[in-house]
Amino acid sequence: LMVDNHSDRFKLIISGSSVLDIKSKIKQSLVGRIVTFEVFGLDFEEFLWFKKKTFNLDKVADAGEKTQKELKHLFEEFIIFGAYPRVALISEVNNRRYYLKELIQTYIKKDIKDIGKIRNIMKFNNFLRILADQAGNLLNIDELASSIGLSRETIYGYLTLLEGTYIARRLTPYFKNLRSELTKMPKIYFEDSGVLNYLKYNDIIEKVSGERLVDRCGLQKQSAGLPVCQSGKMQDTFSI
Repeated sequence: LMVDNHSDRFKLIISGSSVLDIKSKIKQSLVGRIVTFEVFGLDFEEFLWFKKKTFNLDKVADAGEKTQKELKHLFEEFIIFGAYPRVALISEVNNRRYYLKELIQTYIKKDIKDIGKIRNIMKFNNFLRILADQAGNLLNIDELASSIGLSRETIYGYLTLLEGTYIARRLTPYFKNLRSELTKMPKIYFEDSGVLNYLKYNDIIEKVSGERLVDRCGLQKQSAGLPVCQSGKMQDTFSI
């Protein structure tokens, strides 16, 4: 009613982890009264802008050794700490690590649990750890449910919650046959490699192979201009 009667006086903007909770409590239809914008993490080029670095990424192969070394260092930082804008702006490593931990503790381990009305916190935490460990691999729902001691329906609910809050996403292989594409087992990828790093190791491990993290974070891999899949199978090989 506020939007309908006073749209000329103010605009209502809903963002962050509260979006799902607020939407679930709105009874009226929002058709024609809402515009949705999906804002994802930084891609590598945007990350460089945040660092006030200018490189022609189309001509990296022709760049000098010093430039390539600097780009490699920046790309490793991008993969290890992730693509959240605030994290990218922090120059001091310990502060960056602390902020990312706080973001994960607040957003994933509190807000998302509250939104999903999750009661068994221990099993949800185990689900996150196992899912992070499986990132980049085929997602077997039955095996995951059996390992944690949860029903298939609960696992599907958790996955839907993570996808709705832009934490992880299932990626199906591409097939020319639509039935095969819809029935084949998907892979699970995390939207942000910093989040993946923390959930898997319960810390921000800077010595983790950047290549391994890119492989397990296919969506961020895609934003860096690297291939994710090809017809009939997932493609895990790439070059930086």
